[in-house]
Amino acid sequence: MGDERGKRGPAVSRAGPRDVSADAAGPLAVGAVRRSLGALSPAWSWPGLQTLLEPLLIEVAETFGDDAPVGVVHVHLWHEDIGELRGVAGLVHEFVGPPTISHLWCRILVDENLPVTEALREGRVVAVEDPAGGAARYPRRERQTWGDLTGACVCVPWSGPPDAAVPVRGVLTVTFQAPMPVGSQVIARLRAFADLIGARVAEAVEPPRPGSLPGTPDAGSALREDAVSTGASSQASPPPARSGRRGRRSRAAVKLQATLDALDAAGAGTFDWDLTTGQIALDARLARLLGKEGPYLGPIEPVLCLLHPADYPVFRMHLAEAFATDGPFSSGQRLLGPDAEYRWVEVRGRVVPPGGTGPRRLRGVVADVTEVSDLRVSLARQVEDVEAMVVAVDEEWRVVYCNSAGEKIFGRPRAEVLGRALHALLPEAYSESWGRPFFTALQERRPKTVTLHLPGDDRWLQVRLHPRRDQVVLFCVDITDERRDDARQREAAQVTAARQARIQLLTAALAESLTVHDVVRAARRLPAICGADGLVVGMVQGGRLRVVGQTGYPPQAAGHPVWELDDDAPFVEVVRRRSAFAITSRAEYERRYPHLGDLAVAAGRQAWVFLPLVASGEAVGSVVLSYNREREFGPEEFRLFGQLRALLARALHRARRYDDEHAMSSGLQRGLLPGRPARIPGLTIATRYLPATVGMQVGGDWHDVIALPDGRAGLVIGDVQGHGVDSAAIMGMLRTAVLAYAVEGHGPGEVVRRTNALTAGLGVDLFATCAYVEFDPSSGRAAVVRAGHQHPVVVDRGGVRQVDVPGGLPLGIDTDARYPVTELALEPGDVLVLCTDGLVESRGLSLDDGVAWMLATLEQGRGMTPDGLAGHLIARRTGELGDDIALLLARYDGGV
Repeated sequence: MGDERGKRGPAVSRAGPRDVSADAAGPLAVGAVRRSLGALSPAWSWPGLQTLLEPLLIEVAETFGDDAPVGVVHVHLWHEDIGELRGVAGLVHEFVGPPTISHLWCRILVDENLPVTEALREGRVVAVEDPAGGAARYPRRERQTWGDLTGACVCVPWSGPPDAAVPVRGVLTVTFQAPMPVGSQVIARLRAFADLIGARVAEAVEPPRPGSLPGTPDAGSALREDAVSTGASSQASPPPARSGRRGRRSRAAVKLQATLDALDAAGAGTFDWDLTTGQIALDARLARLLGKEGPYLGPIEPVLCLLHPADYPVFRMHLAEAFATDGPFSSGQRLLGPDAEYRWVEVRGRVVPPGGTGPRRLRGVVADVTEVSDLRVSLARQVEDVEAMVVAVDEEWRVVYCNSAGEKIFGRPRAEVLGRALHALLPEAYSESWGRPFFTALQERRPKTVTLHLPGDDRWLQVRLHPRRDQVVLFCVDITDERRDDARQREAAQVTAARQARIQLLTAALAESLTVHDVVRAARRLPAICGADGLVVGMVQGGRLRVVGQTGYPPQAAGHPVWELDDDAPFVEVVRRRSAFAITSRAEYERRYPHLGDLAVAAGRQAWVFLPLVASGEAVGSVVLSYNREREFGPEEFRLFGQLRALLARALHRARRYDDEHAMSSGLQRGLLPGRPARIPGLTIATRYLPATVGMQVGGDWHDVIALPDGRAGLVIGDVQGHGVDSAAIMGMLRTAVLAYAVEGHGPGEVVRRTNALTAGLGVDLFATCAYVEFDPSSGRAAVVRAGHQHPVVVDRGGVRQVDVPGGLPLGIDTDARYPVTELALEPGDVLVLCTDGLVESRGLSLDDGVAWMLATLEQGRGMTPDGLAGHLIARRTGELGDDIALLLARYDGGV
């Protein structure tokens, strides 16, 4: 059975609720049912709607029987005008104990975080199957939330019929004696009872509402009978003296009277609360404070209803703690007086355990401290007019004090703030970053400082948490301006850092720039550094200012590519003035240069900065930065402009000189380089040339193909020591000498000998190596002469081989040097390969390793055309290019 209930919930009677009317359920009937259950007592000691609803509540308890014994049944009615749920009927089982906790729950603020309020707010059934789970789900201390309850809890909202004269709403709460699953059958049965309760309450039209204390005829006599034991009646006299004990009684009477006089002087009254019956006795002093002449003896609930709604939850928690420990009780509260004004009272007492046949009681004193300085009053008097925002909250985060400046935090009057939960007023305060320091301050009893952001109006508060007793005082200072200043400073620092990083990148790019084109490409970083939208770079060349680069402009707004230096235009004027200036609006631009208005309109710009570029005392150009909106430019910006234009001017000056020199050298180099190889019948020629010097089109290496008489061909490859302009000049002379001697008809050995003599006679310190091959396509025979140069390589059908050709000294070393001639025979399809050492030797690669690499690479490309084989070699050349490379391949195609 236990397992089955665990799966399906408790067994529930199939029958519906009995139609028990208030008339049919008289005292005898109710008493009979009570005797059958044996342990149910009214939850509240005041009448409310107990008589009307008690038969239905008993039937609720009977329905679940022993399978799921009920511990508590409460009916709360919602009072919309005051935002409270008030208990109007209820039963408590003796398993739970005396209905002490129920007395405390006669009032519940609708915004409290509890299952009963959640059921009302959301209009749905709320079920908690285990108190431990409920404590986690509703984050309050377990005893303050659940009291002495140990089982499941189901809260069912109810309402009156739609056609009821007075709309009514409330919640039926049923708590079981043990944890259990809450199934659909349980919920359906409780819904049926809730509907009956709604109908019964609607029939009652307007249920009685607690206001002033009701009169109780026997209150005075009851208190007088117990005056000595309770100290409750200020009118009581000491009892008559008896023989033998007169002195003792007189002293007791005097002591009692002194106590009563002290209470009168302090404006205090006493109370005696029977925690079993819920009845409370107030002496005349306390009753007068509440607006009632004479002592009061009656239910506790009307007294509790006089507490300020904002204070009641805290009062309830303090009482729960006292009940749990049978210890002292102390709490400061606001109490509604006869003038409809709330007064501050201090309640102090102690739970008295039951002794003999006496019940468990709470006895104490209530003092009017409205004019006494406690925490709230002190705050109200001392910090009401200070600029700091001061808020006090209790352990449940409810606002119990707020000064006038503190209203700014919540954006609403204090009347709408007091008594409400802080996290409801400020959802941001419910975050972990706020909540953890709050609870740490409470637990460790030491101040904490947190920063709170209010995103609604983007404000920042520095909050200092000061724990005091069961409250925390929050001193809040608006630091929005400081935060914004810090944010602006951080943003400015980030902008400055980003700008400096961009300037460093620009500096590096300009340092690596060789040509004007490179400088212009690097200058395109300027708009990002200066926050500009467009850039134009001009360079002085040939007595004119030429636009050499721009960015951010549409083609139709490019303007004139060339300007005369005496034109009336800001782009040129800044070169003449050699000082920067700005135009801050289009109107100013059109006023100063009306003939250029169309150009300004086409560009779509609203502000301009014109910067001269001056290097080594020479005006080399100008720069224009343009902006899409009107703006002023301050001294800091002109300092930045000055730094940037100095960098750009030096780079452009250097690049312009390099371009001029490069153009001049290129013209000379084009005269030194051979043209397309001569077409020789019977031969297919392919050549490659790579200079080692950056920017040079020619170096010290050369190759040439010379057409000789009788269809013969002269194949030349050479390498002048070093590389660069000097080597290129020597190379040009040697190339011309070999060509001239070969065309004159000299044999291969004589051509090289004469060239050597010429080189030695130049009087230069450079020498050169050379290989000259005279090839006859008609026979396939080649005469090879080598002057200190690399051995030729032949690629044939059998493979790749390096031909060992005897040779002489390099050119220019010995005027009388002799150069032997070696004969080679090539078959059709054979390829003769001539190269300089730049192909096979470099840093980290020895000559022998380089030659081995070349032979292996040629083997991989065997069968390719000469041009393909040349490209194959160059493409697989790795490592640093430390010397010029010249390569000549000649394939013998057969006799002609």
